[in-house]
Amino acid sequence: MKIRIGISALCGLLDLIPGGFIIKGIVNAVINSDFIYKIGDEAKKFLSDKINKSGGRQNILNLIEGYRDSISLIESLRDKNEWARKIQILNN
Repeated sequence: MKIRIGISALCGLLDLIPGGFIIKGIVNAVINSDFIYKIGDEAKKFLSDKINKSGGRQNILNLIEGYRDSISLIESLRDKNEWARKIQILNN
């Protein structure tokens, strides 16, 4: 990990060379691709376990209920006929 960070920091010097940003991109891609793959794989495993333990069905039902509430609010606004504000004037 320390080596990756060090090499990425030293690659900053390549910006001073014309076309160095291309070399920098290639070096960073080679160095970081394995690291990013491992992070993605671990995230996939973590989320799969979390959904299996927490019950993915309940999560999906909660999403559907949230969408249903949003759609009913939009429909009530769509069906609203009078958009003027109701102002109550009190006479003293």
